[in-house]
Amino acid sequence: LRRVKPDMRLERGWPVADGVGGSVVSGANTYNFALRMSGESCTCPARVNWHRHEVCKHVALAIHELLFGSAVDDEVRARAIYACLHLFRRTLDLGTTIDQAVRLLRGWHLVEPVPGGMRATPVGALAASASLDLLLIRLAEMRL
Repeated sequence: LRRVKPDMRLERGWPVADGVGGSVVSGANTYNFALRMSGESCTCPARVNWHRHEVCKHVALAIHELLFGSAVDDEVRARAIYACLHLFRRTLDLGTTIDQAVRLLRGWHLVEPVPGGMRATPVGALAASASLDLLLIRLAEMRL
């Protein structure tokens, strides 16, 4: 039997300064990817040679697994959400954007539920008043 598509899986994802890095196994090959606020990249030949301005299938698989997979570290998932919100903000519908933003803010403890809605935590209030990038606030908080 001949397989039409090779088996693909997310091998690993890890936090980087402005998003997520990782590797995807595709058949007998392993490709490295980056999902950052500034853009996404993959070391696969399709991305390098033919589809320079498109999301390749390896990055698409990585995004899906990072956002919805069960074996992904919470911090890696939060950074993937953050990078995707930046990268795809023009194509996401408002409901998805709000849902993922609230998920991220709750995951990073920048907002907390209260009766009737949400309120900013002390760190969240600082982030909002300082107009600083949320990932920068998260990195500073992690180093304290």
